[in-house]
Amino acid sequence: MDFRQHWTTLAGLVMSALLTLGFLSSGIPKLLDAEIPAIEFAVWGYPKWMQYFVGVLEVLGALAIWHRYTMRWGFILLAVVVCGAVVTHLRFAEWQALQQVLAFGVLLIAAAWWRRTPR
Repeated sequence: MDFRQHWTTLAGLVMSALLTLGFLSSGIPKLLDAEIPAIEFAVWGYPKWMQYFVGVLEVLGALAIWHRYTMRWGFILLAVVVCGAVVTHLRFAEWQALQQVLAFGVLLIAAAWWRRTPR
C-alpha cells in the first residue's frame, strides 16, 4: 500500500468513525424514548412509531458501515435518514438543524466515496 492509499483509507475510517458516533448518539435516544426526540417528533406531527423506526435505521446504518458486506447498505440507510431529516428541517424552517444535517450528508458522501471497494 502506497502513501496515498494509506491516507485515503485512514481518512475514510476517521470519517466513518465520526458518522458512527453521530448516528449512534442520535439513534439511541430515539430508541430509548428520550424526552427531546419524543418532543421533536410530536412537534413535527410524526407518529410515535416513526421515532423508533428512524432510531433503528440510524443505529443499523452506523453499525453496518463497518463490515465490508454491509457497508453499502449502511451508507444507503444513513443517506435515507439524512434525506428525511433535510425534508423535515426544510418544512419547519429549522435552519441550524438543517446545517448540521447537511454537514453529516457531506461527511456521509465523502466517507462512502473513500471507503468504496474498487472493482
